[in-house]
Amino acid sequence: MLGNKKVRFSSSAAPEREKTPFEKQLKTTKLKFILHTALLALSLLIFFAGTYTRLMFPDQEAEELFYYLMNGVGDSDPMMYIKALGVCIVPFLAALFALLLLQYDIPVLPKKYAHKGGRQLFTRRHRCLTTAVACTLCILLGFAQIGTFKYIAAHTVSSDFIEKNYVNPDGKVSAPESKRNLIVIEVESLETTFINKNNGGEWDNDVLRDMHDLLAYPGSTYFTSSPSSGLLRGTEEVYGTTWTTAALVGYNSGLPFKVPMNSRNKYQSDEFMGGAYMLGDILKASGYSNVLVSGSVTSFGGVKQMFTKHGEYDIIDAHSIASHGYSVPKSQQNEWGMSDEALFRIAKSEWEKHFSGGSSEPLHLFISTIDTHIQCYTYDAAASAADGYTGSVNRFVTTRENSYATTAREIKAFVDWLRTTPQYANTTIVIVGDHYNMASDFCDTADKSLRGKYNVILNPVTAAAKTKNRSFAAMDFYPTVLAACGFTFGGDRLALGTNLFSETETLYEQYGIEEVKAELRKRSDFVIKRIFRDVAPGSQYWEIVYYG
Repeated sequence: MLGNKKVRFSSSAAPEREKTPFEKQLKTTKLKFILHTALLALSLLIFFAGTYTRLMFPDQEAEELFYYLMNGVGDSDPMMYIKALGVCIVPFLAALFALLLLQYDIPVLPKKYAHKGGRQLFTRRHRCLTTAVACTLCILLGFAQIGTFKYIAAHTVSSDFIEKNYVNPDGKVSAPESKRNLIVIEVESLETTFINKNNGGEWDNDVLRDMHDLLAYPGSTYFTSSPSSGLLRGTEEVYGTTWTTAALVGYNSGLPFKVPMNSRNKYQSDEFMGGAYMLGDILKASGYSNVLVSGSVTSFGGVKQMFTKHGEYDIIDAHSIASHGYSVPKSQQNEWGMSDEALFRIAKSEWEKHFSGGSSEPLHLFISTIDTHIQCYTYDAAASAADGYTGSVNRFVTTRENSYATTAREIKAFVDWLRTTPQYANTTIVIVGDHYNMASDFCDTADKSLRGKYNVILNPVTAAAKTKNRSFAAMDFYPTVLAACGFTFGGDRLALGTNLFSETETLYEQYGIEEVKAELRKRSDFVIKRIFRDVAPGSQYWEIVYYG
């Protein structure tokens, strides 16, 4: 019995048992193993990512990858990553296991390999060196596969080529008294290579019959780098125009899309290439209504920012169709957005809406397709029919051929419909491919030197002096499209582009295409400071750029 005596209980927990030296060593060993494994895994991830990219997309530029990683990668097609994971996961895990196996105890290893630290091929004191060598090689090889070092080397050498040859279009372009409507259709990965061999292409099957037919329409003009009428090799690929955002920049500004190695370039802001004067800027200033209808989400890669900054386009894409009063059924949707069949239905409605309202403003309608992107999309005919759509062509063996044939069908049908409208007589249509197909197995049996991007201009106001045996690129269509609509400008060049309707040599014809490609790759302070407006506040160039 304790009586009135108070008993005190300690509120503090019992002191933890001090860990034994073995337990401390075990914890340290586990931590080192986790860090070691993570370092090896990261190095192997870089290696396999670079290798996979080079094998699947052999012509892809390093800066395209860097740019998309920094700008809108979250809106890209998730199937690309799932496919890459499926291909790389087994060799990745096998390589990681093998590297770890070389440096840790291997119970089945013969005793002659035994060391004090256990049965392993390398002693513990060599583990750090082995890891350093393996990680360094993996990282270097991974980055080398995607051209990282070539990209860095090009930016260490400056060139004034762009500055010397740049013709500032701001204030130099005059609209015609009678303004024409303009429709530009930029088609994903559309090459003349995919035209049948009998019609001047490189493909066995007649996949692009509809696109070939458009070349023979009354008033059509197409340009080719081939010397004879028997070949249809179209627009050549040059640096800064070989991927979607870059191609859009090239066609619309007459400039290559260079990605400087710094952090002040805000591609996802409303200042996208703030120093450029693009097609949309000119048309907006001339009283046009600018509309972009895109089959893919425009938040990916800064596309939305470009068309907003340069021309204040009314943008209709997968994210905004509902706000414009449209809907696309499930049968016509893909990972990027909507089918080309749905896309052209919306484009047709926008055309009708503009003119049925009695608008006196000329219309510039820019249409960007998506179905023929890398893996290509097709749509089941039965499911499509239930939703009032036709669905995809299915007469060819491969999905790719059916996808291209379907897009070609939709383009031709749209053009044929336009020709029945009263506005067609005062409308110019431009159809171009944005870049070469990036899949590694595309045209694997074709002559790579004959690859070219599709182009045709329907109903231009002027005739071309020379259409064959030309050396030209996407940037040349900037002044060419304006000339096709009757716009005038001093001389035949704007930015780095040359009016192909004229006899003036393009920069590629003047200097040689390989020399131009080499110069465009180099660092250009003119582009960085005057076009991208990447200048430090308060600097001398800041005063020039922002205050004239």
